[in-house]
Amino acid sequence: MLVNRIIFLLLLICFSNSLQAQDLSKPILVGTWSGGEDFGEFIWHRTEALSYYLKQDPTGRIVIRLCSKDRLPLALASSNGFAFTFPTTASTQGLSLKNIYLTTYAGCARRAEEYWFVPKDGRIDHGEIISAESVTTKRWISSYYKEFQGQIRQFINEHKLNPQASGFIIRNIGIRDSKFRYALKIIRGAKIEKNRFQIVDKRVYSSVYPEFMTVSIF
Repeated sequence: MLVNRIIFLLLLICFSNSLQAQDLSKPILVGTWSGGEDFGEFIWHRTEALSYYLKQDPTGRIVIRLCSKDRLPLALASSNGFAFTFPTTASTQGLSLKNIYLTTYAGCARRAEEYWFVPKDGRIDHGEIISAESVTTKRWISSYYKEFQGQIRQFINEHKLNPQASGFIIRNIGIRDSKFRYALKIIRGAKIEKNRFQIVDKRVYSSVYPEFMTVSIF
């Protein structure tokens, strides 16, 4: 137990020293997600670092850059990571959404996510950029047929109640084509306009049933 505490303290000191060595007058790439590790752990540690930088420079911004040439809603839905969950994670660590922005950029590895700290006068290349306060996402993914049926209805209702919602039906590894076709039939039968939802062939992780997602920008 004592050895573990010593190791933890040494790691904490090294982490703090590495942060303090950074030049906060320039943009800092805190982390890039392209798969290969647990995203929850990845994003938690990056949020700690971003929180530290923001305390040192409260006028700075946290910028999540989605590596995509698509518009932001599609970039969020098709990314290999889970950038749409970042505002919630950030809020648990006391970060204000006023300091967080989402953007796209075609000049980095496709479907990756970059997490930047950008000082007040700093600049990074980007496409459209939107405050996290203006973006709302909802996601449904199930393992059971009855739950899957209920989520189709929720997906349809979100479109009917929220005119800002852009919808995505996502194919993953292991998806059953019969379930995908069933979901598509029900959604089309609900007479949702064709331009308000689209199919995303993601195939990053396993899912028997299609995943549903809506992105609203206000």
